Amino acid sequence: MKQLILLLFLFSSFVGFSQSDSTLNQKSNFEFLNFTPKNKGKLFIHWGYNRGWYTKSDIHFYGEGFDFTLYDVVAKDRPTPFQWGQYLAPQNLTIPQTNLKIGYFIKNRWTLCLGVDHMKYVMQNKQTVIIDGYIDVGSEHDGTYNNEEKNLEGSSFVLFEHTDGLNYINIEADYWTPLINWKNKIILQHNMGGGTGFLLPKTNVTMFRTNHRDDFNVAGFGVNVKTGLDLRFWDYFFFHTDFKTGYINMPNVRISKNKSEGADQQFGFAEFDFLLGFNYNLGGKKKKLKASGGTPAF
Repeated sequence: MKQLILLLFLFSSFVGFSQSDSTLNQKSNFEFLNFTPKNKGKLFIHWGYNRGWYTKSDIHFYGEGFDFTLYDVVAKDRPTPFQWGQYLAPQNLTIPQTNLKIGYFIKNRWTLCLGVDHMKYVMQNKQTVIIDGYIDVGSEHDGTYNNEEKNLEGSSFVLFEHTDGLNYINIEADYWTPLINWKNKIILQHNMGGGTGFLLPKTNVTMFRTNHRDDFNVAGFGVNVKTGLDLRFWDYFFFHTDFKTGYINMPNVRISKNKSEGADQQFGFAEFDFLLGFNYNLGGKKKKLKASGGTPAF
């Protein structure tokens, strides 16, 4: 994780401070930095998979007979072990941690995108946390807690996860910097930007030995920043990676069919995406790359 962040930082620094080598460009089939792809008017769609990391969070549970908070809860993602059927069969496409995005180049270097990040969030039960509040539901966990330690191991207390999706529906704006062009056939670009959106999780909870499986619910909002690399082939297909980090606040998590019961939490997240996509020029005629020879066009 640290190596990935360092690599992306170094690459972004290279983009910002490197000078183009016009002599090298003239003597080879490569162009470096001093060219501008004609991206404006292109529509793209990509699909792929993600890994996620989450900061510790305080989770507040409330309902009839209970109102308590668990502090500094550790949670992880749950990637699906790779099997061809699980990842590629149409009926299983949303089982892994997936990403879907549709975007449009409003200018050569700017895009607007609409996406769905289907992440998974699983509270780890092999941990001891601090609990504060009360429980009075006729269970072995009944009592008043005043910042006491509580071992979460086992299923008799609370199992809590957003595994039918910590679904982050977002809109993002990206700025693109062209890096390398080979004969107008292979183009490497760097993108960076940010976005915001809302969370539509389907939360699975087992509480005091009772299983609850709630419906999709608008639970809160998120914001994020991102950086990535895009390798395009013959102006149509591309391979894309993104590193994204941000903040999620969910004050309205549903934990059962009873609307008076719920939970709230907020946490930071990081996400690494690897994606395949398709590019299409809505302008119809394919446009060639134009060497800028100076200040890049926007």
